[in-house]
Amino acid sequence: MANGFGKSTGNPILLCLFDPSRVGCYTQYERSFKGGWRLQEKVLQAASRLFAERGFYATGMRAIAAAAKVSVGTIYNHFQTKEEILEAILCDEVERRSKFLQEVAKEKLPLVKKVEKLVAFHFSLLEERRDASLLFFRERFDPNPGIRRRLEKLYDGLANQIAALLQDGVREGEIVPYSCLDAAYILLGMMEAVSLRALRDDRVAASIREEAPKELTRAIWAWLKGSPTEIPA
Repeated sequence: MANGFGKSTGNPILLCLFDPSRVGCYTQYERSFKGGWRLQEKVLQAASRLFAERGFYATGMRAIAAAAKVSVGTIYNHFQTKEEILEAILCDEVERRSKFLQEVAKEKLPLVKKVEKLVAFHFSLLEERRDASLLFFRERFDPNPGIRRRLEKLYDGLANQIAALLQDGVREGEIVPYSCLDAAYILLGMMEAVSLRALRDDRVAASIREEAPKELTRAIWAWLKGSPTEIPA
């Protein structure tokens, strides 16, 4: 399978990135190959920290190997390029959110509770996986066109899942009619804007991380329940 960098990859972790319809393969790979997964997880955790601290382009394979306490050759047994490492990190972040949305969609809850759970889960990831979350927002706009296109497809997949939740809410009369896909992108944008500020290291960021889930849910729900109005000519 071509990886967009002139090589082919058999790395199962990346299959869900190259083919968004296969979201879920990352977890399946973890279950099937736990030994290799543990080593790869060490590499991904070390790379996440270094990419977040130094930046992707300022971090080399030797630095990642040293931080993960493995040899450079061992890393190349699992990842052909530094770009593959970044993609695996970002793939995991998308996978976690996608799986959660799949679970929430099956629950017999009012839409407001589903939105509340989604926002709370998102901010729990910011707390638990700060480095990877920072990369998820920052590197999604990577100038490399191959990376950017693949991440855009994955981001679109999340938007489609949220749009499906909103469409159910429209059918049940819980919210006013919207273009649900447009509304999903707006919702993601609201979460992203707050998240970027929450990922800083200061008192304001700490306060946002504590208060944002409740306040953001309230703002989103007030917006979804409102009456869409035409913009005056």
